[in-house]
Amino acid sequence: IFLASPTGESLLVNEKWCELSGIAMDEALGAGWVAAVHPEDRERVVKSWGEAVAKRLSFDSEFRFLRPDGSVTWTEATARPWDGPNGEYEGYLGCCNDITDRKRSEEAISLITQESDRKRRLYEGLLTNTPDLAYVFDLQHRFIFVNDALLRMWGRTLEDSLGKTCLEIGYEPWHAEMHNREIDEIARTKRPIRGEVPFPHETLGVRIYDYILTPLIGVDGEVECVTGITRDVTERKRLEERGLFLNGLMGKLTPLHHEKEIVSAAVEALGTHLRASRCYFVECHPEEDRITIGNAWSTPGQKDLSGVFALHEFANTELWDQVQSGAITVEDVEKDPLITPTLERFREFGIRSWASQPFKESGKRTVTLAVAFDKPHSWMPWEMSL
Repeated sequence: IFLASPTGESLLVNEKWCELSGIAMDEALGAGWVAAVHPEDRERVVKSWGEAVAKRLSFDSEFRFLRPDGSVTWTEATARPWDGPNGEYEGYLGCCNDITDRKRSEEAISLITQESDRKRRLYEGLLTNTPDLAYVFDLQHRFIFVNDALLRMWGRTLEDSLGKTCLEIGYEPWHAEMHNREIDEIARTKRPIRGEVPFPHETLGVRIYDYILTPLIGVDGEVECVTGITRDVTERKRLEERGLFLNGLMGKLTPLHHEKEIVSAAVEALGTHLRASRCYFVECHPEEDRITIGNAWSTPGQKDLSGVFALHEFANTELWDQVQSGAITVEDVEKDPLITPTLERFREFGIRSWASQPFKESGKRTVTLAVAFDKPHSWMPWEMSL
């Protein structure tokens, strides 16, 4: 605590002030306290103190004391004008709080940040131009480096990502826990781990990624951190899955001889493979305003869709033109204006998203293969290719 005259001269300091500044009480009186202020802060502090005193304003400042033994302390000084018992202006009453520990922590964080920035520039020079996802974990499962490709996939900024765990970034709990276990295992065994995992891309939907996590060994022979490289292998996996699906489908269809059996087996296989709620054929006769839905497969609990319906109950002229012209997808019937006139029919059968592909035309007749979901669905090119 300190007391100052109306002209800003020190009248009194207590023992705690002396301990913080490193000078004795008598040395601090008058303008003596100025000598205790660190030379690099002195001019600024004296100027701001003088301006406050001249205008009788509050004084707030952070600065350093340089003690006679050469040690430095940080203080947060505040002072307010005060009036005596008679209401007359008497000067300033103030206090100096020791914030040395806080400042040292801030300096340490600043040094860590600067070192992180230096390492990031080094990493980025090597990894910025790669389409692969590159990153580094510390042993507490936190990201300490993330390249631009991974930030784009997340849809996040660097500042909002460094120091976060997978769970804090937004990974599913099972996914985050899996990587935490892998990091712990790598730290223990000093051996890399490789795997494949699905993950939602900010703009491309769910993708399949191949990753390898590798230990970075320090000079003491212990694992310092874990580096990771992840590659999007979605297209390769889709091609592999497509091949397996078609081979499996051929195996199911080969022993069948009747058209109805073949078609039923095909729609069930396709619907199951796409994890859809329905898969069915639609034979359309627009000149008769009639459609026939047959060979309909659906998951348990779905209302039966087989039968004959009026075409206009499911498609107006504009929508029908699109159905005839080629593949069409509707991500959400509740939001698609083309569906609005016939929305109640789709609601009746629990169809929220659907896609169709015409595969045979005869005069004005069109036969389409349709797949539907009971929830909104973003259709991917590989799904439509099947």
